[in-house]
Amino acid sequence: MGHEEKELCKPGNLAMVLILETATNIMGSKERACRLPLMNYLGEKMAALCYERPWYSKMGGCIALKFLYQNMAMRWLYQHTFVFLKAFMFIIMDLTGEVSSGAIDMARTFLEKMLRICMKPLEKDCKNEELLATQKKAMHDVIHELVRQVTSPHTLVRETAMSSLRLIAELQEKTVTEVMDPHREVLVDMIPPKKHLLRHQPASAQIGLMDGNTFCTTLEPRLFTIDLNVLTHKVFYHEVLTLSDAEDATLNKLECYKTVTNLVPLRKSALNALAACHYIPNGCREKIFAILFKGLEKNNAELQEAAFHCMKNFLQGCNVSKETIHTVIRPLLLMLGDYRNLTLSGTRRLSYLTQLFPAMFNEKLCDSLLQILRKMLEVTITSNQGNFLATSKTSEMEKKIVTILGIFQQIPAASPKFIESLCKLILQAEKSLMVEPSSPYRPALVKFLLRYPKETIELLLTDAVMKDAQWNRFTIFLLRHKDGAPFRNAAQLKGARLTQLILLNSESSTTAKPFEERYESQHQAVLIIHTLVEFDGPWITSQVEIITVLKSIWKNDLYKVS
Repeated sequence: MGHEEKELCKPGNLAMVLILETATNIMGSKERACRLPLMNYLGEKMAALCYERPWYSKMGGCIALKFLYQNMAMRWLYQHTFVFLKAFMFIIMDLTGEVSSGAIDMARTFLEKMLRICMKPLEKDCKNEELLATQKKAMHDVIHELVRQVTSPHTLVRETAMSSLRLIAELQEKTVTEVMDPHREVLVDMIPPKKHLLRHQPASAQIGLMDGNTFCTTLEPRLFTIDLNVLTHKVFYHEVLTLSDAEDATLNKLECYKTVTNLVPLRKSALNALAACHYIPNGCREKIFAILFKGLEKNNAELQEAAFHCMKNFLQGCNVSKETIHTVIRPLLLMLGDYRNLTLSGTRRLSYLTQLFPAMFNEKLCDSLLQILRKMLEVTITSNQGNFLATSKTSEMEKKIVTILGIFQQIPAASPKFIESLCKLILQAEKSLMVEPSSPYRPALVKFLLRYPKETIELLLTDAVMKDAQWNRFTIFLLRHKDGAPFRNAAQLKGARLTQLILLNSESSTTAKPFEERYESQHQAVLIIHTLVEFDGPWITSQVEIITVLKSIWKNDLYKVS
């Protein structure tokens, strides 16, 4: 099972099948077969593979443990659940950052499946006292170990422990707090740290302690509560405050951070721990809000995103006055006068603020953003003649344009009146840059249009739009989009308009439009119907008028020479 040649796993697996089947046949039942010392030896040896140095031995151990937890008797499995848990956790810890060829993902997946089998309580009418006692001990040992790993300095181990505890709570129909409470004493000295200051620990240990604190203080109900009247709690709170607020240069002067090349993970954990303290009274909330908002102003995208999620969680726990929000938003709005003042981090900050406080922004902001978009697209067109796709993924200007486009989808003030302006702006830019479906602007534009599918389709079926081949291609793009169901539903309600467009080119039509325009509109109407039928075949059966006019075109000799 632990050989480098993974094809040898198959005969190894078959050997285990034969051992179990033979023992079962000799002993009369699987339960009795699993009491043989041979089976314990098999379990120990397969678990030991997970502790071997090479990744392929660990992967072989994973596959072997999967066979054992799927096929062995429940009593045997309960006796070995803790051993298997430790083996899976070791793989996750030891292979992070190494070549693993999927062994880490395999270990996490198999651990979850094993817990689903072992951690579900036995039926209430189960009379087997020995089995009940064995399961109870297994559950106690497993949960105790997972609780211990909640503050692990190793990120993946910590995350796996937290997700496993949530899974166990779900299986046992309890809250995570109820599952963890009997093992609370394991964390008493760690949440918050009592014997050591946070800054006396290595950086990875600090992150583990802060993430563990965040996890335990954000459970419903809370497992632990920060109380600033307790000295150790107060010290921890102020250390987290310093980590969140201090400049990099200040932190680098401290001994424990001199060797840390990247402070972002530390700051992210500190911001999360700080946001979890929203329940602390006496001016702390205002201070936390100010620090989280300061995090939104950082130039680092990862840190900005972390500050946004923290602010979101913080606002769910407490209310902030409108005056405070206005005060922090006003300086950013003043920058919108000139697009050259708007940096990428400033654009991201505006986007995050519109998501956090959508009701605070009005239609005037949308008008300003539209003007900024127009200016930015002009600059893009001028500076990217013929080489747009090569630079679009890394260009700061493109990222700003996409972020601003995304804001229209986020605020209620962006009404349907902006549909035509935005579509016209983006389609003109795409035409100048010679890009269409691969345009980086489309995903953000589609998200906005999905807010108003009915109004969008009405615009796209107007005479002025239907004569333009580029707009027509955009219509089909929306109808075929993976999220385009609302557009298709809106188009299906426009049967009368589609019928009218198909008849434009008929002999009975008295319209004075040029032939090319009439042909383009008619062709587009037929193409729209074809696309709708492609996604929803039965729809056409109820459209008697459309079927009639399509038949008339079919019978008409379009190539007849007069």
